[in-house]
Amino acid sequence: MGRLHLRKNNIGKAIIRFLIGLLILAILVWLLYEFVLTGEFNSSPRMDNVLTLNGTQPAQTTTVSGTTAAIPLPVDTLSPAEPTATPTPTPTPTPTPTPTPTPTPTPAPTPIPDTAFSARKKDLESLKKWKIDGKKVTNGLTQFELPESNSSRLIRLTGWGYVEDANFDGQHCQMYILVLDSKNRMHVYDATIAPGITGMGEHDGKGKNLSDCDFTAMIDVSSYPDGDYQVGVGIQYTSNKKTLRYGYTFGDAYRFTVVGGAVTAVNGVEH
Repeated sequence: MGRLHLRKNNIGKAIIRFLIGLLILAILVWLLYEFVLTGEFNSSPRMDNVLTLNGTQPAQTTTVSGTTAAIPLPVDTLSPAEPTATPTPTPTPTPTPTPTPTPTPTPAPTPIPDTAFSARKKDLESLKKWKIDGKKVTNGLTQFELPESNSSRLIRLTGWGYVEDANFDGQHCQMYILVLDSKNRMHVYDATIAPGITGMGEHDGKGKNLSDCDFTAMIDVSSYPDGDYQVGVGIQYTSNKKTLRYGYTFGDAYRFTVVGGAVTAVNGVEH
């Protein structure tokens, strides 16, 4: 009986050890399932966001079709982004200003020399020596100019004149410029005969060689008293061995005013 009782005790212990082993096996299988197949088993606090000592992050898991696979992230994923360098702006070159060209000054006109002035004939400066007759004298001007080079102190004249006389010959006459003031005081100047200078060609009138009766003159008014003046032509010629002098003005269109030794107006129009 003693042996039988000992055998029964051994069997009972063996059964208990078997059941305990079976329980441990079941626990191990369950743990394996939880850890491997579902990934829900954690035997320690989660370390998903804790960096390891070497500065890396534990592998994160991604579930695909009910399974979990560890996908390691690149080491530099959490490294702070390097700042983008600000490009150095290229300086805008300062344009070189174009120098303003210096205008070339207009040269001052050369004054007409005194030697070009018409000579004054004081011995003829008397109305008694002239016949002022608009019916006998045909005349005209193609130029009445006040040269700026002499500050309007000169009058340049170009024109023609002849006497309506069959005995008149344009090749044998003297031409003069007559200037009368408001009191009929007279200034007389030589005129230079210059055939063809007016471009008028042959003049239609009595006498001969009328195309030779063109003239030019330059009179100086710088010594004239202030006042109004009129200008005309004087012609001296010989007829039947007699010396004749005729003269006549060029009309109101050529009346001029002198102030301070310079012409300030012509025919009432200020110059």
